[in-house]
Amino acid sequence: MIPDGCSISLVSLSRYYEQWRTGDPNFSLAIDPYFCGLVRSTCSNAPIGDSAPTGSCYFNGQPAQKGNIGIYPQKTDQDLYEIDSSRAYFPLATLMEVAKLEGKSTGIVATSQFTHATPASTSAHYYDRNAEEIIAKQMVYNHIDVVLAGGTKYLQPHIEYLTSRGYDIVRTKEELNQTQSLKYWGVFDSINIPYFIDQKDGEFPSLAEMTQKAIETLSQNDQGFFLMVEGSLIDWAMHNLDAKTGILEYLEFDKAVDVAIQFAIADQHTLVVIVPDHGTSGISIGGKNTNSGYAKKSLDQFFQPFEDQDHALTKKDILLRAKLELTSLISFTTFGHTGEDLLLAIYHPNQKVAMGHCRNYEITEYIVKELRWNQLLNKTTESIYKPHYQVYNHLTPTIYDQDLLSPTLTYKDKRNQITYYGNTNYAIKNGEIIEFESVIIYIDKIKTFFIPNQRQM
Repeated sequence: MIPDGCSISLVSLSRYYEQWRTGDPNFSLAIDPYFCGLVRSTCSNAPIGDSAPTGSCYFNGQPAQKGNIGIYPQKTDQDLYEIDSSRAYFPLATLMEVAKLEGKSTGIVATSQFTHATPASTSAHYYDRNAEEIIAKQMVYNHIDVVLAGGTKYLQPHIEYLTSRGYDIVRTKEELNQTQSLKYWGVFDSINIPYFIDQKDGEFPSLAEMTQKAIETLSQNDQGFFLMVEGSLIDWAMHNLDAKTGILEYLEFDKAVDVAIQFAIADQHTLVVIVPDHGTSGISIGGKNTNSGYAKKSLDQFFQPFEDQDHALTKKDILLRAKLELTSLISFTTFGHTGEDLLLAIYHPNQKVAMGHCRNYEITEYIVKELRWNQLLNKTTESIYKPHYQVYNHLTPTIYDQDLLSPTLTYKDKRNQITYYGNTNYAIKNGEIIEFESVIIYIDKIKTFFIPNQRQM
């Protein structure tokens, strides 16, 4: 579970806000009993992270560069980790892909579009997080069981394919509640689901409701499931220096945490890991208006200014922003990301939690250890993402890449012809379709297809 862009100050503010709003001095968050450590989450070559490589690192164990989704980074002269230059741009198998190959059900829940950096990093592989059409196609053909997010714009070209494969497509809260399918995509807006503060009551399923529905569906698999839940819009609100919207988005995420942990407590076979990918905005409890008298400021003084705000801030809110800046005791240092250590919270049925200070790749190592998946990530990468020239070292390929959304790799000999279709999960040999359990990746920067390590001719 990933509260995107969430620093510990925002968590503290959210707790104080609810204490003030409810009048309950003992109010606590669902996450509170499970804090256990700190995480350093960085790019491979910079201390301030970007969602694409930092999210990817949690799923494949490799810190990477800004913009990278599920691939090995290039070597630079400022790397923070040892980088093997011979592996640059190679796709890396993810925890979700391993789970699928192990027979588990898989799911994604997010409030952004499903192609955004963090959800994409569970099941897509590309060097540019902004190539969302390519990412969407890979995610569709990776056959995730349940996806609940925004992103109708990116799903539309693939709806016919998904329905032909037995998926329900749900577009409203009512349709989500009604579906009994074990496989469905729920996309509830063209891009992201609106901020909670901007929604009408019951208009969209909440993050907690989507999490509940996903768990109910995925947990029907006797082999278990792997689910990623992201509070995506926490980060967006923080980029916008919008404290109230960010607080409300975090509180919605915390309700989803409660859903997940309550399931795990009842189930006693489920691990829940909660960790942000990076901080955003440098939000702080205090600012220029607390330079003096800071020890006398009340919760009323912190949160009363929010009473004038009933929507997420926009560029048009010049007067409201000015008023908030004049009265607010909450401040920011940047419109961008920040590099502080991040919270770590874990529920483990046997209390085997990671503790202390961890690096981001150590979170992956912890999950792998607890699931007894030792070496499975590396073995899966070797099995499903092999450079084409290593699989067919006896033949000369023909590569078509004028259309990066639909590149092809073709081999011919005297009797056979096979064509691999990039960003899908199939090849066609002598007119017959061969389907794989993984997607075919093409990286144009190195003119290389990455295909299953199964020579077909």
